Amino acid sequence: MRRSYRTSSSRARARTATVLLIAGWLLAPFAAASREPTAIGPLDPGTLQPVRIPTASPATPGPDPGPTASPAVSPAVVTDPRVGVRTPPKRLTRPAAGAGAARGDATWYCEPGRSRCPAGYRGGLYAAAGPTLRQGDWRGRHVVVEWHGRTVRVQLVDWCACGNGRVIDLFGDAFTKLAGDGKDDDGLWRGVLRGATVRW
Repeated sequence: MRRSYRTSSSRARARTATVLLIAGWLLAPFAAASREPTAIGPLDPGTLQPVRIPTASPATPGPDPGPTASPAVSPAVVTDPRVGVRTPPKRLTRPAAGAGAARGDATWYCEPGRSRCPAGYRGGLYAAAGPTLRQGDWRGRHVVVEWHGRTVRVQLVDWCACGNGRVIDLFGDAFTKLAGDGKDDDGLWRGVLRGATVRW
């Protein structure tokens, strides 16, 4: 019986010690927080040291570059502020008199009874412009056609594809003024005036 009593006593003491240990561990932070704050004493001026901040050396001024020249604007290229791209300037809608010339073959059309005319025309000193002559506001422009020393002034009222070296398609009346009868002219071949010059 004594041995049994001692064993249970030992176990009770062990449990009590464990409970006290856990309680002390849990209450330790509260005990530390409840202590009186320690007063901070006056600082000793002899222990303080000044803080030195390095200063940057002033920059040496360089030579005066003088006034800055504004960038030159090329007259051939301008900037479109709406899209921010460089675009070529617009061409004049109608070139000045004597501004151009083209050389090539001249043919004919608009001969009543033989070839159809544009709507509203039945002949006269008119012509259809080939690709070379369709520059700017070409419709309604007057041009001078020269061939073998003869000239005729016509108004451009129509257009033609005019391939294979042709530059202008004359109304029959204008073609006849240049070609004449065509019997002695080597440049006239099957209704084509070879090497005609058109000026405007």
